[in-house]
Order: sequence, then C-alpha cells, then structure tokens
Amino acid sequence: MKRSYVKLIFFVLFLISSAYISMVLTATFHEVVGHGLGSELMGHNFTKFKVYPNGTGNAWWEYVGEPTVGEKVFILSAGLALNLILALVFFSLAYVFRKKFFFSLFSLIFGFVNFIGSVVYMFWNAIQPIGGSGDLGQILAFFPQYRLFFIIVAGILSFGGIIAFNLYLYKYLQKWIQDYGGFRWILIIALLVIQSLAWVLGDVSLVIPNIAPWPLVTNIGATLLTLIYIGIRNKKSVDSIETEKLILPTIIFWGIAITLFLLTFFWLGKGIIL
Repeated sequence: MKRSYVKLIFFVLFLISSAYISMVLTATFHEVVGHGLGSELMGHNFTKFKVYPNGTGNAWWEYVGEPTVGEKVFILSAGLALNLILALVFFSLAYVFRKKFFFSLFSLIFGFVNFIGSVVYMFWNAIQPIGGSGDLGQILAFFPQYRLFFIIVAGILSFGGIIAFNLYLYKYLQKWIQDYGGFRWILIIALLVIQSLAWVLGDVSLVIPNIAPWPLVTNIGATLLTLIYIGIRNKKSVDSIETEKLILPTIIFWGIAITLFLLTFFWLGKGIIL
C-alpha cells in the first residue's frame, strides 16, 4: 500500500504537469495557428498575440480594406475549429495507443483541454453573447438566430464530455494503479482538485463578462457528481505499472511545464508583435 501512495503522488504530479502543458499549448494553437493563420489566409494581417501563464491568450489582427462578413466569421471561428479538430484527433490517439501509458494519458488530457477550449467555451459564450464578447459572441452578432442551436448542442456535448472524460480517465487509471478499499477516494479527490484548479485557471468568465460564477459552479459541479458516482460504483482494480517508471516522465513533464510558465510569464504574456 505504501508503494501505491508513492505511485499516486507521481500520478498526480504527472497529471498536473500534463494539464498545464496542455492549457498553454491549446491557447497558443488557438491564437497563433487558429486566429493568426486564419487572418493571413483571408488576406489580412496578424499583428500580435499573447499567451498568459494561466493558459489563456489573445490575438490581434488588422483588416486590409473592408472585410466581408464571411472573412470575419472565418477568422473568429478558426481558433474554435482548430481546438475542436485537435480534441478529436487526440481523443482518437489516446484510444488507439491506449497501451502506451504516458502518450495515451497526455493525449487524453490534451484532447480534453482542447474540447474545453472549443465546445465548452462555445456553450458559455452562447449563453452570454451580449456585447459581442468572445469568439462565438462576435459571430452570433452576425447570426443571432443560431444562438439557441449552440446553447443546446454545445451544452449537451459539454456536460456529456465532462462525464465521459472522467469515466474514461478513471477507468484508464485503474489499469495502472492499485486501488483497493478507500484508496480510490484519494485518487478521486486528487482528480477533482486537479480539474477544479484547471477550471479556475481557464475560467471562461475571464473573457465572457457578466457570467460568473456559473461556469465554475456548473463545470466543477458536473465533475464532482461524476467522480462521486465513480467512487461509489467502482470497488477495486489491479496494479500493473512499476513506480520507478513514473519518475523520469514526471520529471520531464515538470521541466516542460516550468519552461512554459517562464516563457509565458517573461515573454509570451507580454505580447509578441509580428
């Protein structure tokens, strides 16, 4: 049991570093490859972007001449579309390579963070599009008749995705970590704390005004209820990974996470002018 607790500590450290790396990379892809490349493809100028230490970002572009509505919508939706594509790709990779523990686990987390940056973000932005805030809010300023569609579809996918992610994540971790009796509740609490911190850092209320605290309350609430269900329903699992195999990947991922934090704090967060 002692070795299992040591293993849990490394699991938690690996999950934290994976989540942070995923948040920074997701924001970077969203702003630079999504909005940035999208604006250039439409013949306009990508001028500046920021990626902050909390895993959020901003992008700026200048229109050349008078842009069409289609061009504006393409640029605004490019970041969301890219995150959605990355979510689908990495969810697929996590399943296909499910026997490759670290690659599969990181792919699952990275996919879920991109899912949050697309589907979950769209749901809350559809709930509060007033003032044209957020990517979807600005799009809905042109097409307000689609607001209800996004609320229903993105809402169902958002909460379904939170439930499915936690169910699959716990089932996946069960294959690799000893989990007898009350030990599973420690793992569940760890998963809740990590995800809650991620929800707080990436709170959509930071970019969508007049909507706090509902995104945090509902997203963390859905996570909590799912994990409680998991804890009650699941009893035990098997132990099939050496504790020693967790050490090096955890150190490497923490090194990457710390590097990204320093980059965003001292450089990317201050703005990159192109």
